[in-house]
Amino acid sequence: MPEPFVVCSGLSKTYVTPTGGIEALHSVDAEFSLGEITAVVGASGSGKSTLLRALAGLDRPTSGALLVHGDDLSRAAPADLRRHRRAVATYVSQKAADNFIPHLTMREHVENTEGRGVTLLTEFGLGNQQCPKLARRDDQGLYGSLRNCVYQCGPSRQLRKFAHE
Repeated sequence: MPEPFVVCSGLSKTYVTPTGGIEALHSVDAEFSLGEITAVVGASGSGKSTLLRALAGLDRPTSGALLVHGDDLSRAAPADLRRHRRAVATYVSQKAADNFIPHLTMREHVENTEGRGVTLLTEFGLGNQQCPKLARRDDQGLYGSLRNCVYQCGPSRQLRKFAHE
């Protein structure tokens, strides 16, 4: 049996608030293997998104170990976490607007997609135009299919696949 790709051991995460701590994860033990489909289910507030954000290297656990592809994300340096997010994992938020990278314009989000986004913008009639809505750094003024195009094509949506070695 192959080694698991992800190992969580005693993984905990407590968010500090002005009124005290909120424990989002409590001593989670889990393993995930490549090629395996796993559903993370639970009640609202049970820590599903916190676990996924930790796996993507966006949140650091308060305690425990989080090994992804042999790298301990719970102790990783910021540069290592950036490499992890670029090459290994991504997280797509439930709230679509949270998936944008704040310092990029809407056009820059779409242009960083190896041509797919520009092709879709062209289909919307915006590919070769200087559209003021796409020069913004938020999604205000984007509606319907155009908003979905930017969400689906942006760099935060580029999922990585792993080859079995």
